[in-house]
Amino acid sequence: MCMRMLFHSKPDGRHHGVTLVEILVTIAVVGVLALILTSAFGGIQENARQTACAGQLRQIFTCIQLYVNDHKGYLPSGTRPTDPTVPPAQSRTSRWARDMEEYLPQSRRAVSTTLPWENEIFVCPSALSLSGKSGPGYVRMAYNGASSWYGDDGANRFKPRKYNSIVSPDSTPFLYDGQMKLEMQTNYYANWPQAHGDRSRSPDEMAYFIFRHNGKMNLLMADGAVSSVEPSWLDQLSEEVWKGIERK
Repeated sequence: MCMRMLFHSKPDGRHHGVTLVEILVTIAVVGVLALILTSAFGGIQENARQTACAGQLRQIFTCIQLYVNDHKGYLPSGTRPTDPTVPPAQSRTSRWARDMEEYLPQSRRAVSTTLPWENEIFVCPSALSLSGKSGPGYVRMAYNGASSWYGDDGANRFKPRKYNSIVSPDSTPFLYDGQMKLEMQTNYYANWPQAHGDRSRSPDEMAYFIFRHNGKMNLLMADGAVSSVEPSWLDQLSEEVWKGIERK
């Protein structure tokens, strides 16, 4: 079977076939257009995931408010010992997320008390496990808490703190996109030395923060507002802000 060739007409009425250069130029143009469209589509997808992540942080804040109302104004502690008969550092512990079970009716108990209740609300759509997998089947916890959760004015993660003791809620970090520490989860929280340590690292080397939304990080403030911040936000971070004890 013979392939039909394309021809161009010349002013004198004669025809000539398409040249190799013209074919290569056409292929190059199509390739560039495909790359632009793919990049734009990827950006749209990530924007959607970032928006979904921000919505989940707001839902978590709603759960926190319900918890505070039911517990005499106290937040869940960053870490709670599960055996009160031994010193906290020696007990098996439960993280803040697990204490919200009654406000997450779709949750189911994890296999160990050291793990949170499994719920998609804790899984950022852009979060990846250490092996590069995404979704609730592979990621259990994608967020970290700041020291503003801690009792003793942001110093004791084993002690619950009264929510109204946070001095400036609108400028106090509460929850944020967390770096995966284990295969399925983050560290759940970062104290000030840990947060401060990341300030001297590049975004790709940070141990507790991750800017996974097109180079930005979703940040829930203690007043319930969610913002999107760049790595330069860390340059302005102080211990007082991180602990929720800074007065404006």
